[in-house]
Amino acid sequence: MNKTVRALLLNLKAKLGAGDASRELRWMQETLQAEPSRGLEQRDLEGMLRRRLTGEPLQYILGIHPFGSNLELKIQPETEDWAIRLANHLKPGSEGPLSVLDLCTGSGCIPLLLCAENAKAIVHALGVDVSDHAVQLAQENSRMYGFDGGIRSIVDQPKQPASTSQCSTFEVLRTDIFAPAFAHILSTHPLRPFNVLTSNPPYILRTSYDALPASVREWEDSIALVGEAPPLNLPGAATPDDSDGLAPGLIVPDGWLALEVGGGDQADAVEQILQEHRVVRSTTVWKDPWGIKRTVVGRV
Repeated sequence: MNKTVRALLLNLKAKLGAGDASRELRWMQETLQAEPSRGLEQRDLEGMLRRRLTGEPLQYILGIHPFGSNLELKIQPETEDWAIRLANHLKPGSEGPLSVLDLCTGSGCIPLLLCAENAKAIVHALGVDVSDHAVQLAQENSRMYGFDGGIRSIVDQPKQPASTSQCSTFEVLRTDIFAPAFAHILSTHPLRPFNVLTSNPPYILRTSYDALPASVREWEDSIALVGEAPPLNLPGAATPDDSDGLAPGLIVPDGWLALEVGGGDQADAVEQILQEHRVVRSTTVWKDPWGIKRTVVGRV
């Protein structure tokens, strides 16, 4: 390690803390060493450290982010934390594969992790997103890790039920979850009833967006971040009058519901709504590694 790298690392430790800075340095070194055309070059490492010191997210510097034990995807660390925790709670049922519904799937990192972390089980996941870019990215990630179940639009029908596959799959559905047709798709989808429903929706209020760190505002798509209401609306998943919880048969008895939220007030509000509308029989709130209430978890 030359003097310049040492100096940059000291600055990064002052900014992130010694543990996180050292861990990120190791990932940078491993990324450079993994390139078959060359070994580790100090000037490349210096460039990565300089970019990180400007606030650029690590996942954009590396091109990936180490996620779970088997995946490398662009992912926020708070999402990674609860997704791995959920994966550790899931046990394959004796009656068959696990099925997962992920709303606002984005890159597909949550269902892909659930597929990867449950290596001894068969997991069939359905991810839903309105963004063409997100859907294409999710399919690329799915194909990269061998779980490709294809893409279809709201008007398409699956070529064959994913539930008949003998290996884990991840299918991506391009649609607006607020579209009336989405409820029909869910009611007839071969993966229903689902064992798990997850969502990391846009939950940052517009009034709070400008206060976010520059590393978020300048590098992340605001469409995936900003919402105008608390992140609990389960169109197609709720009963018509929205008073009796989830639509009958959507989630199996003792199934899981996990919703990422924006912090303490949102977590409390979402948990209260789940309880008042009898969406689930029990709830708990998981904190992220920084002690912030991050995920509302329910058992059906």
